[in-house]
Amino acid sequence: MKPRHLLVGAAAVALAGCGLLQPKPPLEAVPQPAKTGPASAQSSASQAAPVDPCALVTDNDVSVAVGKPVSKHFPANDGDIVSCEWTLDPAFLVVRVTLAHTTKEAFASAQKLDSSAKPVDGLGDGSYYGGDGDLRVLHGTYLVTVKYSETAHPQIQLAGEKAVAAKVLPKL
Repeated sequence: MKPRHLLVGAAAVALAGCGLLQPKPPLEAVPQPAKTGPASAQSSASQAAPVDPCALVTDNDVSVAVGKPVSKHFPANDGDIVSCEWTLDPAFLVVRVTLAHTTKEAFASAQKLDSSAKPVDGLGDGSYYGGDGDLRVLHGTYLVTVKYSETAHPQIQLAGEKAVAAKVLPKL
């Protein structure tokens, strides 16, 4: 198993244990308003499809956000948790966007459990910079986690994470 899969898996287990990640309910369990016409058929189909973070943010978006060229990107999906990781040049730097479903209550609870959490204004329905260096944003029922591995410079790291999140949120 590759180290990044172990990292994604460990993060998912940790987040699931504190209740932050919630499985997406089956569509038939969620009451849906009546829709008519071709546009409504298209929108209901797009709601059922999983969201691919690699399709939400381009290599150029990431490059501009962090000020470093992107050498490649790849998806890393694990059930209800979908991610995309961009490898930067130099190759030891990465940007990762992870999407999962959550609730306001679970998001608030996870933020309270993180004693190093710092609120971040202006993103989604709530956001914070976690003690692990990840930016977490609540956007509707989505938990958007952005990680930029520029840990030597926390201000640059947060600025890059915020810029990437600002590209993702309008597309959800």
